[in-house]
Amino acid sequence: MSGNPFLLDPFAATLTEYPKKIPLPGVEPTFEPISVSIACQWIPYVTGAMKALLQEAAWDTDDPTALSQVLGQVQNLIDIIATADQGCAANGVPFACPGDATISTTPYGTWTITFAGSYVPGSGYQTTDVTYGSNFIRGIGIGISLSSPVAITGITIGYDLLPGPHIGLPSSTIVEHIVDVTNSVVVDTATFDTLSAGAGQSRHKSMSGALCDHLDIELDADYNSVSLALLGGTATITSIAIQGITPTGATAPC
Repeated sequence: MSGNPFLLDPFAATLTEYPKKIPLPGVEPTFEPISVSIACQWIPYVTGAMKALLQEAAWDTDDPTALSQVLGQVQNLIDIIATADQGCAANGVPFACPGDATISTTPYGTWTITFAGSYVPGSGYQTTDVTYGSNFIRGIGIGISLSSPVAITGITIGYDLLPGPHIGLPSSTIVEHIVDVTNSVVVDTATFDTLSAGAGQSRHKSMSGALCDHLDIELDADYNSVSLALLGGTATITSIAIQGITPTGATAPC
């Protein structure tokens, strides 16, 4: 059986971590359960690794109904393992860092402008124009480094966005990018036609909880392949909030 990676999502990745397609289990994760002991520190890694099973291309089936069912079973299994982390409070302290960039250039950790952007007191990080290869970008790039690796479970970007015309490029061009650099994981991407525009916007994404001490964030107001002079629009990052667990012995990010 070859399996069809496009049964449910026409944009699903055709690559998977599995060298061969894997058979469907055929039962729910709670069917005749067994007990397994896992160190609390390993639970975020286990749930993170299990997310590879959410890749459509991993499963050996041509049946959309069966594929939808097994993906639901995988999510149930991930939720079961993640719930076990609730008993691990003694192994870490929860944190929530608002990351208000309107009052500080570095609300927590160390924030560094990467490829573009400037800081405006009282407003946050705003777009600047740069040439990137053969393209021209009006954007913001921020790298955040933490003094200790922590288990980040969620990130929320607060922003204002007036999109430019993106001349010569499709509306599917990626203009928002969040990367967990520590674990080489793309947390989120959004395109011109999917990213909400306007003032006071926010975009939240869950993270696996794997230990992380470096994030990269990009937000572009415009992007074209013609000229810097044709760039339009503007964007401001007003906050980058993170939440999660500080492991025992580590330094809390805020």
